[in-house]
Amino acid sequence: MHSGVDRQRQHEPARINPGDEVLPPGWLTGEALEYWKWKLPMLQRIGVISATELVTFAMMCRKYGDWRKAVQKCDESGTYQTVDGKFGSKQEMAPWARHEKDLYDQYFRSSREFGLTPSSRAGVHTIGSAKQKPEEDKIT
Repeated sequence: MHSGVDRQRQHEPARINPGDEVLPPGWLTGEALEYWKWKLPMLQRIGVISATELVTFAMMCRKYGDWRKAVQKCDESGTYQTVDGKFGSKQEMAPWARHEKDLYDQYFRSSREFGLTPSSRAGVHTIGSAKQKPEEDKIT
């Protein structure tokens, strides 16, 4: 007879251990690839990434890279533009600035899933052997 804990372990996704080499997908380039190389080892160390989540993580890296490009466009061109209308000129948020905000929101939502925001860390659960046993939490 299997205990509930044994059944739960059978259904846990394969954990990626610290030091395991995980190659990024070929479609990650530029700052998205740099983000992958920077963040993946941290996620491995804290035990919050599994093999089944790598595509989601890669998509988050891509959002980060796209957001950085949008930030660069805002830095170069400004966040507002002058638009001529029926009643004269007015300032409004530039389309690339709105795009930057949308990309940031998408990245931020994804980053919460991996516990990369302060408010989300409290709810992050580690996978498999990364969990500490209660006796390991005690200071002796």
